[in-house]
Amino acid sequence: MGLYIGDIKEHTIVEGPFKRYALWLSGCSIRCEDCCNPHLFNRSNGTQTSIENLKLNIQNSKHTHNIEGISLLGGEPLDQSEELVKLLSAIQSENLGVMLYSGYYLSEIEKDPIKARVLQFVDLLVDGPYLPSQRQTSRRWVGSSNQNIHFLTNRYQDQMDEFQKGNQVELVLKRNSLSVHGFPVLNLKRVKK
Repeated sequence: MGLYIGDIKEHTIVEGPFKRYALWLSGCSIRCEDCCNPHLFNRSNGTQTSIENLKLNIQNSKHTHNIEGISLLGGEPLDQSEELVKLLSAIQSENLGVMLYSGYYLSEIEKDPIKARVLQFVDLLVDGPYLPSQRQTSRRWVGSSNQNIHFLTNRYQDQMDEFQKGNQVELVLKRNSLSVHGFPVLNLKRVKK
């Protein structure tokens, strides 16, 4: 068993506060209109990766890149809640901040005992589906005005400098591909050859 992973960025400064390890999970039952990651809708588009391998990769990133935390994105991370709990439990001793992006609202997560188990490991939650009719570019780390940022622990505070900055974008060149991470203010369309 393991998690279905669509992408990994071992260090980033645009997917949450401070330097982070970003993990995009494959599979999404919500499938927001105009989602920036429609290629992650199907779980089968990802690679099943063992919890042990992910743990070692995160530990390596902590020591090599001096990351402060991890960000869980998707797809919909909570569609793999049971395996996600195993991963977060395995890396708990690393003292990394955990940020979770979910298309479910906090109230929906709390009503589902399997999904709610993930919250015990989460410091910062961005909740709610992306709604293109409510697109917003002024708040960092959210895409539409219906989405909320929940501080579930005291690890992060909204008055921290990281929360006052504007949206940022990272361009990552890997071999023959270019990927965009973060929140571009312009609408970028995926071009297929």
